[in-house]
Amino acid sequence: MRAAFALLALSLAAPVCAAGGDVVPAQGDIDYGLTFEEYGVICAIDTEGQRLAPDTESGVVNVIPQGRAFDVVTDVVPAEPGISFGIRTSGMTPALLAARIEVTHPPMGRNGVTRQIWDYVPANPSLNLFTFEYPYEAVDGRWTFRVLGADGTVLAAQRFTVTTLDRATEVAQTCFGTDYVS
Repeated sequence: MRAAFALLALSLAAPVCAAGGDVVPAQGDIDYGLTFEEYGVICAIDTEGQRLAPDTESGVVNVIPQGRAFDVVTDVVPAEPGISFGIRTSGMTPALLAARIEVTHPPMGRNGVTRQIWDYVPANPSLNLFTFEYPYEAVDGRWTFRVLGADGTVLAAQRFTVTTLDRATEVAQTCFGTDYVS
C-alpha cells in the first residue's frame, strides 16, 4: 500500500464546512479549521517521492501533486491495480499539525492489517489517497478515510465501497474506456 500526500507551506486557518464527507465542527477551545473539499477516484497518479509512515502496512506513503483532480467523484471504487481513491481537505491551523489520516478496511496481507495511519499534512488543498499497488491490497468491502485530531477527535470522515470492476461502472468507463466490458 502506498498512501499518498504532499507537503505544502503553512498559512492561516479555514472555517469548518462540509462539501462531501462528514465533517465534525470544532470542539471545545480547539479550532481545527478543517474544510472537507471532495472525495473520489483517480485513474492513475504520478508520485514525487516517498515519506516514512511506520503505521502503514508498507511503512511509506507516496508524495503526490496536491492539485490533481479526481477523475470520478464517487464512493464506489473498483479493486483494480493503479486505482487511487481518497479525500481532499483544506485547512492550515496549528491544531492540524498533529492531525493524522486513518484508513480502515477489511483485512489485507499476511498480517491481516485493517487500519493504517499516517501524518496529515495541513495544506490548501491536502490530498490523501490509497493506491492499489499490490494484489493483496485489493480487498472488497467498506473502507473509511478519517482525519483525526491529536486527541483522536474525528474531524472528517468519508466511506467508500471497494468492489469489482463491473460494479463500479462509472470508474470503469472513465479509467479503462473501451477496455471495459460489462
